[in-house]
Amino acid sequence: MARIQRPGGPALASEAAPPGVYPADPVESSAPRWRGRIGLCVLAVTLLFVLFGGGLVLADYWLCLPESTRATYVGSKSCAECHQEEYDQWIGSHHERAMDVATEKTVLGDFHDAELTHFGVTSRMFRDGDKFMIHTEGPDGEMADFEVKYVFGYHPLQQYMVEFDRGPQHQDNELARLQVLRVSWDVENEEWFYLLPPDVNTKMDADDPLHWTRMGQNWNHMCADCHSTNLYKNHDPGSNAYHTHYSEISVGCEACHGPGSVHNELAQANSLFWDRRHGYGLADLKSADGDIMMHACFRCHSRRRIFNPHFQAGEDFYDYFANELLSPTTYHNDGQILDEVYVHGSFIQSKMYAKGVRCTDCHNPHTAKVKYDGNKLCTSCHMDTHPAGKYDTASHHYHKADGTGALCVECHMPESTYMMVDPRRDHSFKVPRPDLSLKYGTPNTCTRCHLDRAKIAADRPHGPLDYQAWLLAARNGDEEVRRALREIDQWSMDWMIEWYGDDWTTQPEHASTLAAAWADEPAAVRGLADLARDKQAPPMIRATAVHEFGRFHLNDELRQTTLRALRDPSPQVRAAAIATLEPMVRRISALLHALQAPDPNVRAEARRQLAVLPQNSVLRDLKPMLSDPSRLVRTDAARILAALPAGEFSTDEEREALENAFAELVVSLEANSDQSGAHTTLASIYEQSGKWRKAVECYRKAIYVQDDVVGPRTNLAALLDQMGEHDEATQLRREELKLLQRDVRLLKESGQENAGLLYRLGMSLYLHDRFDEAERALRRAHELEPQTPDFAAALALFCEKFERWDEAITYCRKYLELQPQDRQYQQLLKNLERRASEK
Repeated sequence: MARIQRPGGPALASEAAPPGVYPADPVESSAPRWRGRIGLCVLAVTLLFVLFGGGLVLADYWLCLPESTRATYVGSKSCAECHQEEYDQWIGSHHERAMDVATEKTVLGDFHDAELTHFGVTSRMFRDGDKFMIHTEGPDGEMADFEVKYVFGYHPLQQYMVEFDRGPQHQDNELARLQVLRVSWDVENEEWFYLLPPDVNTKMDADDPLHWTRMGQNWNHMCADCHSTNLYKNHDPGSNAYHTHYSEISVGCEACHGPGSVHNELAQANSLFWDRRHGYGLADLKSADGDIMMHACFRCHSRRRIFNPHFQAGEDFYDYFANELLSPTTYHNDGQILDEVYVHGSFIQSKMYAKGVRCTDCHNPHTAKVKYDGNKLCTSCHMDTHPAGKYDTASHHYHKADGTGALCVECHMPESTYMMVDPRRDHSFKVPRPDLSLKYGTPNTCTRCHLDRAKIAADRPHGPLDYQAWLLAARNGDEEVRRALREIDQWSMDWMIEWYGDDWTTQPEHASTLAAAWADEPAAVRGLADLARDKQAPPMIRATAVHEFGRFHLNDELRQTTLRALRDPSPQVRAAAIATLEPMVRRISALLHALQAPDPNVRAEARRQLAVLPQNSVLRDLKPMLSDPSRLVRTDAARILAALPAGEFSTDEEREALENAFAELVVSLEANSDQSGAHTTLASIYEQSGKWRKAVECYRKAIYVQDDVVGPRTNLAALLDQMGEHDEATQLRREELKLLQRDVRLLKESGQENAGLLYRLGMSLYLHDRFDEAERALRRAHELEPQTPDFAAALALFCEKFERWDEAITYCRKYLELQPQDRQYQQLLKNLERRASEK
């Protein structure tokens, strides 16, 4: 028997096995069993390892910080450990240098006995050892020395701040009241200048609200929130003192990304995963929802009011702020910037924003500089969506390639200079429309660049080539400037038609509608209604249209349009609708309370007036706003609904919604406890609700925190008269008249008039039996705003008092054109017509 050797195995017996063929191992053989067992062991160990390792990985993923964990602020330096490149970019940026302590390193101005004379006052900047000092006019109008403790910004100007009211009750980390000096340093020209408020070119007395020691220049309220990180104003209305503090003196990493403690803890945890609950521990600024990042920018780069002071990155802008809409003092009627509006309001009007363009597409968020120079800033995107060379070519811009006219930003983002030396670009990205300039006096970039064509005296006080000054002069009635601008506007329009045809003149625009509305033209009503319903219009424009309904009688169409606006996707529009309905709701509320009056005649008249008001539909549609997803809408709804009689909220759900929204409203008012208006708003709610003692307390607090404001004195005097406390009411009216006269004088000195202020002055003068002066003020108010019902009503009653029946009839009819359903004035008109016929 032959034996063969199986490769790798023992010799086996075989009978006549053919070459290359080997028999199978005998089943009973025990020789290889140890190898099978090892394999099974290895497999088992591997499975155990996989299961154990997988369990560890799963546990690593599943274990996370508690839901209740809240991030705290840790400072920008802690970010540099992992993000050195971004940190280095931030150092030296406008954000990093937004505010600082005054030191040799941070102060840029000349404090070596430098002097600046402004309106007869000579201020001197000097050193007192390590201190930076200024000798200037103080809060009492007398010259005194003040220590500069902080600097504000660094380019193109630097401002300086002085601390007042600091006492032993202030902690080391708290700032008392800081006031920003108007004496400022021009960094470019290395010289001192006096920073005037817009439209003011006269000396401001120490009692002027715009004097550097008054509220208009108060850092804690006006500036602090956007120049420091995690700032708490901490105003105490009881002592009228600030205890302001912050986490970081300038705009640090956490101002944009949110507090970093959780992120730092997670980054140092050696985990395979970020936290399944808290993610990166920071706001997801790169989220597909671009508004998360935008709202982090908008919180500061916007002209807005704060109604909750605790915004953090990642949260919704409209849960904390309400941006200003277009108005004649802030924007031109085509949406271009007029006053200092800080980008947000213009950008959200633009097609760029509607198409998803975000701040970081153009700006490096850490340096705050634009990403590219020249037209590359625009073509880096536009060349991706359009044929190469469509825009960055003479066939589009028709200007020399090496000239400013070939730059995209010169035509679509024109500059306006604010703070006297700070040019800022308009972010509404408008196409130049000289046709609108010819009709409405709006700016256009063609005329801006070609002012040298004007045939006008070069020695005019406005300067020969100052476009902003020229526009203002034209608005104020300077015919020479107006004529010169119209000539260049027409020249510009002719060239635009030559180059582009005239189709562009038929493109949709809202300037015509807003121009008519701001001129109180009744024909504007139709255009406003159409604009409010135009879903293609930006939400800010729709909101402005709804807000402007308030200038006119709220007829059925406008009321229905306003009620539909309560369901608009944008909280801006919903809030504007609430504001438009406010006068009607307040009237309904007063009549509902009158139904509880002891006098049956009062109750009967209230029923008659309620019968012609659409109270059921208005209140039905407004009540759900108390549970709106947006805090802005909820608090605005609470402001006007809280004064309704309690019986108007018939279900537990309605009462709970009102209670919760009112609590949020109180928080929003407390956030501005240093402002008279916050306390006055709460007082008026209490007053309308019949809680007069609470109202008196709030009105007095409003006067205490801002003793130079008129409104709370007017309201408190009227309320005290109703309560029989006539002596205090009389004293308040004396103070009120002096303040009104001051305010009217200050406006007049700056070349302005305000109809509402003149109306209040007229009423105050009337109460002091100064009838001739009162009539002049009331007539001027009516001339400025002929569509305001109260002004016509006041003149009707004034003329009735002096038995000038024909004039009284004219004004009463005017009032009824604006408020045709007012039964009281319908009866007054009949009485006046009867008296006139008897005469």
